[in-house]
Amino acid sequence: MENNYTNRYILETGIGLQDVDHLKNSSYFLRESERYLKGEISLDELDDIVDSYYKSKPAVGDRSEEADKISIRIAKIIGEDYFTFTVGQLLSIHRILFEGIS
Repeated sequence: MENNYTNRYILETGIGLQDVDHLKNSSYFLRESERYLKGEISLDELDDIVDSYYKSKPAVGDRSEEADKISIRIAKIIGEDYFTFTVGQLLSIHRILFEGIS
């Protein structure tokens, strides 16, 4: 697992990019994210936890599910060693971020 500074940086980047689009993460996501930042769980485990949460919760229509899931996806992408910012990578990122999000 990466160091705490890197974990915080990549997760806060994902959260911040959602905020730019006026999307707010749920309090549940923010609470569970702290476990990731403390090194108690991995980013993949956080992803699974958030996914399970939304599968068991009735939709509320506030777009927090979108913000939560895309924040994790952004963190996963920029946390990879191979991350580069090119046009081809941007198209690939867009597909990854929004797959299954309506």
